[in-house]
Amino acid sequence: MQSLVEWREWSRDAFSEAQDSGLPVMVVIEQFWCPVCRGLYESCWSDPDIADAIHRGFVPVRVDASRHPDVDRRFRAGGWPTVAFLTPDAELIANSAIVSPDVLANALDGVTFIYSNRREDIVARMSEREDELERMRSRRTDPAKRPSPWMTIKIIEIIDSLADRDYGGFGTSPKFPAFDSILFLLNVHKRVGDDKLLKLATDALDAMMQCGLYDWDNGGFFRSSDNEDWSNPRPAKLLIDQARHIEIYLKAYEITGGVEYREAVEGAIQYCLDALYDSSSGMFFNSQYAELESWTIHGLEQVVEGGQEVDRTIITTSNCRMIRSLRYAAKVLNEPDYIRTAQRAFSALKERLCPADGFAFHCFVDGKQSVQGLLADQVELGLTLLDAGDHDLLAAAVSLAERIHDRLADPQKPGYFDAEDPLGLGLLWARDKSFEDNMSLAAFFACLAREIGDDLWNKRAVTALSGFTGIWEQAGIQAAAFGLALMDVFGEQAAVSPQ
Repeated sequence: MQSLVEWREWSRDAFSEAQDSGLPVMVVIEQFWCPVCRGLYESCWSDPDIADAIHRGFVPVRVDASRHPDVDRRFRAGGWPTVAFLTPDAELIANSAIVSPDVLANALDGVTFIYSNRREDIVARMSEREDELERMRSRRTDPAKRPSPWMTIKIIEIIDSLADRDYGGFGTSPKFPAFDSILFLLNVHKRVGDDKLLKLATDALDAMMQCGLYDWDNGGFFRSSDNEDWSNPRPAKLLIDQARHIEIYLKAYEITGGVEYREAVEGAIQYCLDALYDSSSGMFFNSQYAELESWTIHGLEQVVEGGQEVDRTIITTSNCRMIRSLRYAAKVLNEPDYIRTAQRAFSALKERLCPADGFAFHCFVDGKQSVQGLLADQVELGLTLLDAGDHDLLAAAVSLAERIHDRLADPQKPGYFDAEDPLGLGLLWARDKSFEDNMSLAAFFACLAREIGDDLWNKRAVTALSGFTGIWEQAGIQAAAFGLALMDVFGEQAAVSPQ
């Protein structure tokens, strides 16, 4: 259905418009594959009264979370869609995961009244929020704790405590694949031969493949399941998820020789080649919104209509992951076509998204590069450069690592910022550090140290980990990312069990 709201893109121009008009900015953060986001076009954005209220009181901005992960990370209210209200200086007034017209209408009225009549309350609220954020940031680092190989023991305990021994996987509904946990368990098993850890990993792999997350009709894995037994998948397939599934199922195939794991790998790759591969560029599109029956979420019935639509955004992080997974599959399965596809994708990626003397861009949309300088993109590119095993590319990886350290390291505290220009608006107050990005960065620096024999990069990897020594034990299933980074930094020591 046609939107009656005249959306702006996330840009400096949109915030300049807000400054000139004196209006706050209403930002809608959504995902291409999110059915609730699509439902808003029927329930809200096509409503004349809501559209009129938005145009009278706000500068409306629409953000694709996949294309702007920096915006998504700072303003998302737990899930999609999120409606966030910002000042013209991009300070958060309020945000909420809104799914109904009544809630949205009330929010519009409330923010309009407060912004017009009680601006001092907004200033006080923003100050309180910034104080809380600063307290949260200060808790990330515990100066009394240094990253240690023995921390892997605690991470094993955390993962074991979260394992679902009834249905496989980790946690409860909604159920997600927990890639890092599965990979961590497989890596530890490979080093120390703990069959209990292997069983936790293979139970998760078997359940995802057999109970609903894998699409046996069309290939590929769905993003998640609403049910803890994996039986009610959401109608979305993401390239990044396919790449990670390929990695963990290949690792399991290497360890166990289970032919079903090879079949899952081959099926996921074929799905990507059939549905997400852009033959004109040689790279892969971001995601597919797959057709399923209707279902109920957040009390609203969602109906999926039409066929299987593809989001044609090309994203650096997911393409890098896919390239490495294809290289891995070519090696393990002895399939030369996979390596040829990976090489073509990598050449295209370097040409279109990776300036020789600057940071990589995040995505390529409608023939244009977009969003430069995100840490996650640089890390994935660096790992892909190292993975190629090419001397010239190794030199490029060193140069990239030096740019990351020079431009994203926090000069005062351990850890690295997640973007050179947060939000793309020149607002340095918005700089922050991502747990996930710093874990991946530690892995990149540690791998680089091994490749070139320079321990300086291992020390910098430890610095990235040190930025989160105060919170990794409370990270739940995400602690596995810390464990994977520890294994890269400390090598064989990280898998030693206590005597």
